[in-house]
Amino acid sequence: MPTRFDTVNFGDYAEFCRATTERDRAEDFPEGLVFHLRTPFASVKSERYRLFGMVELQLYEIVPAADIHFKYELDLGFFEIGYVREGSFYLLTEGYGEDVIGSRHLYIAPPSGSQGKITYYRDLPLKTISFSALRSPNEVLGKILEESGYELWSETIESGGGGKCRKLYPLMSPSPDVVNSFFQVAHCHYPHRIKQMFFENILREILLKIIARGLPPDETPENLDEFEVERIKSVPEILMERRGAPPSIPELARELSLNATKLKRGFKEIFGKPIYAHRRDVCLERAAIMLLDTSKAVSEIAGDVGYLGSGNFSNAFKKRYGVSPAQFRRSGRPSPPC
Repeated sequence: MPTRFDTVNFGDYAEFCRATTERDRAEDFPEGLVFHLRTPFASVKSERYRLFGMVELQLYEIVPAADIHFKYELDLGFFEIGYVREGSFYLLTEGYGEDVIGSRHLYIAPPSGSQGKITYYRDLPLKTISFSALRSPNEVLGKILEESGYELWSETIESGGGGKCRKLYPLMSPSPDVVNSFFQVAHCHYPHRIKQMFFENILREILLKIIARGLPPDETPENLDEFEVERIKSVPEILMERRGAPPSIPELARELSLNATKLKRGFKEIFGKPIYAHRRDVCLERAAIMLLDTSKAVSEIAGDVGYLGSGNFSNAFKKRYGVSPAQFRRSGRPSPPC
């Protein structure tokens, strides 16, 4: 019977990779490279694709049989966007602090040259999706987003908000449309011959959605000042934080120091939908992702997204998607775009 470890330490990330990766496989893998590996301290599954000739997409799963620790130092020019589908890991970066990157977090790796420590937890499966640049970030983002898009990326992510975005490991709790993009990567059933093109389109879509979240509105809606716009833009997050007992519109208006009529009209002008129609759609989109990406019961998912009963949830879900939650789960069909 193999020895069970409590803790495994690696000197650096390269050493960890050598222990959990088949490095002798082909360097170029346009149609994907998939391997499974089992060691005494972890089992690993990795699926990789080369995108645009300069980005590596990796769908990674590890089930540690011990706490795994390794140090890392990012090369100059390193760039990665990742999404945690399941599980969590500990991240410490010198000069930036520590954090636990949990399930459904979107993160951008710290600036190149950073160093620190990562820990994977024993018996806690971890599933991630990551896009890593194989050349300089300027070249990669410039090719994917073109010049104007790269300028917007620099404005909103690299230096937006005084640089605070770039200093946070979890860049954000991603919006449902961003989660849905990663979900489509995880559940892509296209033939290998067109998977690469599909993933390239998804990567561009993810980058643009991240940029869009950081951009101010093109113009301030009529009859609203900047303070009111910022207050109204905080409403979706408030509603999702309190999805079990959402505040009424008068309560929201009092909390945000806004006129209730102006709140309703301004929200529809900014988001294109009434407040609670927007909340309903967001909740159902999250539920659709959870149905296909978790094994939770329908009743549990209903509660997670703010429905008091599974009957009301099922009716609302069928009205939006055309099938019941159970049928949707069996079909393996991704949720439609927003």
